[in-house]
This record gives sequence, structure tokens and C-alpha cells, in this order.
Amino acid sequence: MQRFRTDAHEVLDIVLDMINLSINAVGGLSGRAMNIRSTTIPKNSDNNNNNGEAVTELIVAEILKPETFGQVGMLVENDNEIATGKFSFVTAGLLNAKGDRLDAKHISFEPPDLEIAAHDVEKITIKVFIPRGTAPGQYSGVIQARALQLRVLLSVQVQT
Repeated sequence: MQRFRTDAHEVLDIVLDMINLSINAVGGLSGRAMNIRSTTIPKNSDNNNNNGEAVTELIVAEILKPETFGQVGMLVENDNEIATGKFSFVTAGLLNAKGDRLDAKHISFEPPDLEIAAHDVEKITIKVFIPRGTAPGQYSGVIQARALQLRVLLSVQVQT
């Protein structure tokens, strides 16, 4: 019976340590939560990221043809008391409903790296190039800054 009690206390200690670790990790993530919005949508719009509760959709306004560029602006707002540290956005590319792919190498970010001061807002321009031979359709995909838990959906319409 004594052995059982000792083992039970050890298991309970491990579980409590795991719970504390989880709470600390979530607290750390919430401290890095930020707002993202399109530069073409007002701040009070329903398209805000609201600290991760919804994914903002950025839409390239013009319909693009092969061998053309399109772009959309994005504002990233740091509501925290500390600067973000240096980060960048990445994507795996965009897909249309048929499964056609627009590779990530055709999507760029200006500036490529970013650091946002406490209580500041920075603008990022996302540029999309449509290469020759791209099938028509609505292409969408996720853009993210992994270190900050930021995700944005990017959409572009391609026409031949």
C-alpha cells in the first residue's frame, strides 16, 4: 500500500507539472498575439484577426493574368508592451479548387523581415507573380509568421 501511495503521488506531481507547463506556454503565446488587417479594410471591420480568434483574408483586388504581378497590403499591429523581435512571413503556396498550384517562390513580402515596436503598426506588402501557363481560377493559401502564431489567408483570382 505504501508503494502505491508513493507512485500515486509521483504521478500526481507529474500531471501537475504538465498542467503548469501548459498554462505557462499558453500565457506566453497570448502575450505574443497580434492583430492583422488588410490595408484596404477599416480597423473596425469584421476582418480583424482579433488575437487569433479568426483568420484574416487578404484578397488581391485585381484579376491577374499570366505574367503579371498583383499585390495587397497588410497591417500588423503589436498591442503588447514589448517589441516582437525579428520575424518573417512564409507560405507553402496557393491552390485553386482543381488542385492547381501557385508555388511559394512566386509570392514575396516587402519588407522580407520585420520587427514591430511595442504599441506600433507596420505595413507589409504581399506581391504575387502569376507565371506563364498558370491555370485560371481562385487561388488561396495560408501565410504565417510561425514565431508569433500569426496566420492570414491570401486569395488571388487568375484569368487567362
